[in-house]
Amino acid sequence: MPDTPITYIGVEVTRSNDLGFFCLVQGQEVFVGSGVPLDGTTVRLKGDRGQLVVPRWFAEGQRLPPAS
Repeated sequence: MPDTPITYIGVEVTRSNDLGFFCLVQGQEVFVGSGVPLDGTTVRLKGDRGQLVVPRWFAEGQRLPPAS
């Protein structure tokens, strides 16, 4: 299902602005638009470390590794 939530733990936000944020997901830097994160996400601002929850379509489109 394309809307199935995928959870990444240990994510670090490297940059952020009004449009979204760049973060490191398992060593890969990715831009996450402000409307993409789902409930359960605990990161949004530069310096935040925690959990990122995104829809499966986003993870696949960004070629993110499978959540561990």
